[in-house]
Amino acid sequence: MGGAIGTKVRDGWVMIPHDVIPGGYVKKCDGARGAVHLSVWETPRQVGRRVYDPETDTAGYYAFLRDLMARGIIQQPAQVVLEDIVARAQSAVDRAAAHTATEAGKAIYERELEKLHAVEIACGYRKAKPKTTRKKKTGTRKRTTKPAATTAETEVADG
Repeated sequence: MGGAIGTKVRDGWVMIPHDVIPGGYVKKCDGARGAVHLSVWETPRQVGRRVYDPETDTAGYYAFLRDLMARGIIQQPAQVVLEDIVARAQSAVDRAAAHTATEAGKAIYERELEKLHAVEIACGYRKAKPKTTRKKKTGTRKRTTKPAATTAETEVADG
């Protein structure tokens, strides 16, 4: 291998063959100034002549990566890399915590906290909580005691 690919491989990068999944993992899209190549998990967003960050199917992409690891094509990241990813997510939570005085700040904090928990689960630092389902109540509660007789009922009975 020569050129850029050889340099990347020597630096520890893994070259993933295009045919690792049926149809490949790169697609060609038309852009304002020519072809744009994206992964199959990305959908381009173009407004007018501007192209914005593509929307990404992260769940699909992560499933692809898990499949590559399961098949031995790529290795799990080193522990130091996982620790860095968790530290970055924790840093985002810490920054957001300073702005929880507003509703928008609280929403950002909650979102960043959810991301942190997802990262910790993915890195094996936290176990996923099992989904709990609550039993649905069926029917209404039945009265177990007889109501006290009204005055009219006791007059009729005494009669």
